Amino acid sequence: MATNTFMGYGRPDGGVGVRNHVAVISNVVCANSVVQQICDLVPGTIPIMHVHGCTRPIEKPLHISCLTGLGTNPNVYGAIVVSLGCEGNPASKLVDGIAASGRPVELIVIQECGTVKAVERGVELASHMVTEASKLQRQEYPVSSLMIGLECGGSDALSGITANPAVGMLSDWLIERGGTSVLTEMTELIGTMQVLKSQARNAEVAEKLANAVQKAQDIALHCLGENAGRAIAPGNMDGGMSTIQEKALGCMHKGGTSEIVDVVGYGEKPKEHGLIVMDGPGNDAESITGLSAMGCQLIFFTTGRGNPLGHVVTPVVKVGSNDELYERMRDNIDLNCGVMLEEGYTREQMLSDMVTLMLNVANGEKTKAEIHAPNGMVCLMSWNPAV
Repeated sequence: MATNTFMGYGRPDGGVGVRNHVAVISNVVCANSVVQQICDLVPGTIPIMHVHGCTRPIEKPLHISCLTGLGTNPNVYGAIVVSLGCEGNPASKLVDGIAASGRPVELIVIQECGTVKAVERGVELASHMVTEASKLQRQEYPVSSLMIGLECGGSDALSGITANPAVGMLSDWLIERGGTSVLTEMTELIGTMQVLKSQARNAEVAEKLANAVQKAQDIALHCLGENAGRAIAPGNMDGGMSTIQEKALGCMHKGGTSEIVDVVGYGEKPKEHGLIVMDGPGNDAESITGLSAMGCQLIFFTTGRGNPLGHVVTPVVKVGSNDELYERMRDNIDLNCGVMLEEGYTREQMLSDMVTLMLNVANGEKTKAEIHAPNGMVCLMSWNPAV
């Protein structure tokens, strides 16, 4: 089995990054073009863009906290915030939130100078920050410093038999060594409460779980009516599943058998180590953004049908459930769990491969998503009137 350490980047707030990004963050959709131009001109930067910023009052706290979380993810060295100047989300809150982590942060306001000068100023600031970031060297840290997000998308009937249990074994391995993993996608946990409650640390955590799953079920019923229980994607059906509960009973295996220590909100940073549940949506792009905003340095994304989705801040490791998928989408899948069925891989062999892959990526090895989708979409969750 692999060692219990990895080589990462220490941060002023105590976090440890597996990447060393300089983030250029759009505070509002109107600033996206300036952000993109800056990043196109400065290698070593990543663009954090979205379609929000002049949001409804009920969404403001969520979006500000989420963008702040992305800017303070352990994988981020420092940030440049680009504001239009008149948006509903105050840029000062985002800047102050990032600065509170001890990271370098700068603000550019387009309405104060126009696009051309905003880009010029951004290139100047970003170039300096990238130079400073490059001086930071990787150092050895225990795996207890890692928090991994657990995601699935494009599932099939084998996901709950191979890929999801394999990720669950990795989750248990990391938690046994003091690390943290995060299970989410509440719509894909509908029908699993009896099992989830048995893993809850105490009655308070069990109640939080019940409330989060019930809210997801209420939203599904509100939107889909009597068909809610059968509402899964056509690809899931083609892959051999028939109901939300059937899919959920496979999805939950990503969390392994560890005790669930807390339930937190979307993008909320946990206060404890262990298995955490994030109350988040089933939409893959929104879900992995929430996992990144809460501080996950890595995301393990299982799939049986295939999915190329990545994330700009956090490496997304794709874990396939079957051999046919792996052969068809080798440029997207990092690890094939179909070998558990086709080649007789034992649980111990699969876990060893999972741990090795996690540590390799933590040490700097690029995932397939980083190679082929390096600027994966940042998709913030929007308020749902059914909540």
